[in-house]
Amino acid sequence: MFRQKLRRLPVLGSVYAIIAALGLVVLAVGVIGVAAVYTTNKHVRELEEVANRAFFAEHANTLVYAVVMDSRGIYMSADAADRATYGAGVMKFLAELDATMAAWTQFVAPDDRNDFTRARARAQEFIRFRTELVRLGNEVGQAAARAWGDNDANRTTREALNREIDLLAKANYAELARLRAWINEYSIWQFMLAAATMAGGILLAILLIVLTFGRFRKEAATEVASKEAYLAEAQRLSHTGSFGWSAATGFVWSDETFRIFELDRAAAPTVEAIIQRTHPEDRERVREFIERASRGGGDWDVEHRLLMPDGAVKSLHLVVHAVRDKAGVLSFVGAVMDVTAAKRAEEAVQAAQAELAHVARMTTLGELTAWIAHEVNQPLAGIVTNGTACLQWLGQKDPALDEARSAVADMVSDAQRAGDVILEIRALSRKTAPKRAALDINELIQGVIRLVTREAQAHGAAVRLDLAPALPAVVGDRVQLQQVVINLVINAIQAMASVTVRPRELSIRSRQNEAGHVLIEVADSGHGIGSGNAEELFKAFFTTKPAGMGMGLSICRSIIEAHGGNVWATDNTPSGAVFHFTLPAG
Repeated sequence: MFRQKLRRLPVLGSVYAIIAALGLVVLAVGVIGVAAVYTTNKHVRELEEVANRAFFAEHANTLVYAVVMDSRGIYMSADAADRATYGAGVMKFLAELDATMAAWTQFVAPDDRNDFTRARARAQEFIRFRTELVRLGNEVGQAAARAWGDNDANRTTREALNREIDLLAKANYAELARLRAWINEYSIWQFMLAAATMAGGILLAILLIVLTFGRFRKEAATEVASKEAYLAEAQRLSHTGSFGWSAATGFVWSDETFRIFELDRAAAPTVEAIIQRTHPEDRERVREFIERASRGGGDWDVEHRLLMPDGAVKSLHLVVHAVRDKAGVLSFVGAVMDVTAAKRAEEAVQAAQAELAHVARMTTLGELTAWIAHEVNQPLAGIVTNGTACLQWLGQKDPALDEARSAVADMVSDAQRAGDVILEIRALSRKTAPKRAALDINELIQGVIRLVTREAQAHGAAVRLDLAPALPAVVGDRVQLQQVVINLVINAIQAMASVTVRPRELSIRSRQNEAGHVLIEVADSGHGIGSGNAEELFKAFFTTKPAGMGMGLSICRSIIEAHGGNVWATDNTPSGAVFHFTLPAG
């Protein structure tokens, strides 16, 4: 009875009901999309504003460190000209710091204005203090400059300024993390809502098709045509075409396949036409695929590119299945998908990951500022000392040439040492595409230890190396793998910072495991991983540090997996944690 009533409804008894349902789905998805774009753009603008504030905080801290470094040159240089040069650098950075604080004012969030007012007052105090240091260095001399600049008051002023700026920076980083999390969660919900709407629309359309077929079963031909039209529209929406081939009929293509290849539907598709449309760099591979498939049949999954007449490049994904009839005649059915948009999205994600890794490297360099200052300042001081001695040897009535040569040789050695440090820093900070090459992992680890030794000493941590000899080389990007080791070592050092009841020991081991891969282990004597954290450690934005962003270990995992390896963490015995990662032998 109910079905008979339904049959009398003209809307449910026509193809227009299907079209109306699909139209409503498209409209609903469009509304969802517009709302998502508007809301996401709004929060992206907020994200940009917070990023600007974070930039000012980072830039201000950089200028403070630059002033500190040149200030040391003033009270450590005996030569008046050198002090004047350092003084000019200090004044330049102070002026830029003052301008930065002034420009920062218009970007300060309402909740941060009190903190910013204190930070700016500290900055003015810092500027006045360093300006007086420059004056003493230029007008009075080295002793007066040292007395004024190298004291607890100097350090207290600078540390107070750093604390105020760091307070603002932490607030901005927390806001950045919140906005990123919101955007990610909102995107997921929007996608789920759109998917649910489309699924509901498709179910409704299927229901309408069934009802229409029941009422108009005498018009089977018309119904088949409407279904084909529906499937063709679905293929167009999903950019997926279908095709078939047999020796008897040749190629049979769907409309979407013609649309993807941009070929005239009036012309019969041929292998030559396919090869002509294929990108020149992929033609030989496509010819080989066609020949092998035609000889042996089987199932195939192939990706290649098309070069269109207007110069555009499309990326295709082909899935082909071979079928033999009862007589053993071979034919093929398959689907061709236009995955150009997905490829571009994948490239964008890879670019974003590279950018994030670069930011992480720069953050690590910031944490190693004290080491950089020491390792560069020490050879420079040696150059100054040896240069002074050389001048004295040469200035004697009978120049002591052997002693002068020895002093010059020491100057060259110190300069090379400073240059090596700068090259290491430039390699970490340079923003370049990854370059794979054969690497000695033990040599890379030893280079990292040279970078972090001073950081370990500052935290009272002893470093022990247990590197297996004659390990096979690994193939990878040196800077990326160096970043992984530095991140794990810095994390280990920081994990032991609050340990007081046992020695702070950092151990780095290398060996070859049973699978032939190179295994690296970084162990500490800290507080361990903690219950339930082992599975979460390598997820983005998960952190156990009060001021951490939770990206370091996530980036490490991305780098190691991109190199074909694995990374995991376990508890150390009797205390602490061990981070392991493997790399395939080259």
